Amino acid sequence: MALRRFGQGADTLPVALAMTEGRKENLENKYARILNNLVSQNLSAVEAFLAEQPADYDDTMTQLDHLQHLVDDTYPVTASIKRLAKVLNDNYHRVTLQRRQVPRYRPPLADYNWFLTQLYPKGGRIRISTLYDSYNALPSPKPLHILPQHLEDFLSALMGPSDETEASRAIFARVLDQVEQVGMPISQHELNAALGMAIREYYQDMTFTSKMMKQSTESPNFVVKLSEGLKQQQLVGDIKNEQTADDSSQNKVISPALESLLSLYKKIGMHKNNQDISTINILYRFALKTNDTELAAQASQPLRNGNIAPDRITFLIEIVEAGRRKSVNEVKQLYQEMCARNYVVDIVVMNVLLKALTNCNDRESAESVYSAILSQEPKNLQVSRSASHQVEKVESVGPGVSSESHQMNQLRLIDFVLHLTSGKNSQAQRSQVQNAMRFYPDKYTFGTMFGYYCLEAGDIQSAIRMLPTMHEHGESLTDLHYVMLYRGFARHAAESKQWSKSLLHDVTQQLLMQHQEQQRLKSETGISSPSLLTRKLCGNMLKAYDAVYWSSKSKVRIIRDEYEKGLQPVKISSGADDEDLASIGGSSPVPVQELVYRAAKQLLNLSLK
Repeated sequence: MALRRFGQGADTLPVALAMTEGRKENLENKYARILNNLVSQNLSAVEAFLAEQPADYDDTMTQLDHLQHLVDDTYPVTASIKRLAKVLNDNYHRVTLQRRQVPRYRPPLADYNWFLTQLYPKGGRIRISTLYDSYNALPSPKPLHILPQHLEDFLSALMGPSDETEASRAIFARVLDQVEQVGMPISQHELNAALGMAIREYYQDMTFTSKMMKQSTESPNFVVKLSEGLKQQQLVGDIKNEQTADDSSQNKVISPALESLLSLYKKIGMHKNNQDISTINILYRFALKTNDTELAAQASQPLRNGNIAPDRITFLIEIVEAGRRKSVNEVKQLYQEMCARNYVVDIVVMNVLLKALTNCNDRESAESVYSAILSQEPKNLQVSRSASHQVEKVESVGPGVSSESHQMNQLRLIDFVLHLTSGKNSQAQRSQVQNAMRFYPDKYTFGTMFGYYCLEAGDIQSAIRMLPTMHEHGESLTDLHYVMLYRGFARHAAESKQWSKSLLHDVTQQLLMQHQEQQRLKSETGISSPSLLTRKLCGNMLKAYDAVYWSSKSKVRIIRDEYEKGLQPVKISSGADDEDLASIGGSSPVPVQELVYRAAKQLLNLSLK
């Protein structure tokens, strides 16, 4: 089957992009509609529950609230949803109320105006560095010279910057520390945010260390010390400030701000009274990803002894881990338990389940889940119990939704209302919500199944048969799809006739056609797409031709040598990105995609001979 038959032509790519954007908008609004309908149908029960909550949940109605109440029939529903969100976020709500009651000092007017100008900029985009400078200009103790609402907005801005950096994480840690030092409480939400920043700092350090190790067999001592020190300190929460004459220079790398982050990690990670399910999920996921059995056992202890109930995120973490361990029966058991607890199944759950089943190489169950997603009928899901197979992990993408996303928060509210109104009609009500939660396959759905067929199953025909369905759902082939195809050729060409020379020719031809179409579309409409012709793709393409054209390896090697020679670095002006530029024979810089295009054309010509 020729792969190029399913390529997207000039008239289909814009349509595909429009389909994708429309589906995104639908998905963002769908959960809100389901939640509104659910609360509306159970408004009396929800209002009765809210009436039992402490009085401080009843925020004073503004004049606008009264007007909305008079003219908007849906106001009782939206108001109840807002109050439910406060109940679910009980700790944060109470902490902010306590902070508001702390007396403040009068700041210098000029300094405070500068602070407000940076906190509420005219353009709407907050610059964390200048905001922090204006904060530092305030007298000490700084948090007590900021009015209550301004302090809350300040912490929110630091907690979720659009461009989080190492510096912004350090600033957030310093400010939290100063807030705590003046006697103000810190919410669980803010501590969890600091914990998440510390963990992201750890992952970035590991990535940096890995790159350094690749560049040199002897990594610089400070890199090794920093990565090892961070891992040890973050896993056990043990901050050591002692310095010796031998390691004082290395310890300077760990800044006071980073130590503050690690101190916060220790505070929430090791203090039982500060833990809730959100903290446990963060710790548990980190422990499993870093293979720290001690931390995993400690984080899951409140779940095992029944002190804290798991939520949907906990189940997803455990399903991912069971899939990583190839424990297919455990994957299915966890999914069934999740359903038994009346958690609504959405596309995120289905994607996680699909990924876990493909990791276990349970093709029958994985295809059943995939078919259920395509049919958008949850009742069609049939997962058979079968033995686990020990296979290599599929390299694919994850569910793609953060545990702190707006979408996930809406799901928590839906789960909460279903549990709140559980009774004789609970099953019927859950079924009604589940039927409304129709599945929309996305890039993670297709990426997981496509990767499974290419890598584990070794079935390129099944992968190709996915392409029309992907096209119908607005998904086009990316560089990752081509990487998986080429890896499939490298892995399976010697053992299966499916992975033939003619099919490899079709794949490369389709790649070049799609690249040319992208270039044409960009020049005519200005619409640009991520480049298909990357270094990663070229490396896997060369390996594929090595495996398929084993009798012509010398010719493939010549093409490889010419490509790698072109990648040799040249001295370029500062500011240029060496990922995008390379040299040919030590001459002027050339875009990497041009080198990859040249190599692909040469390999394509090789297959014609």
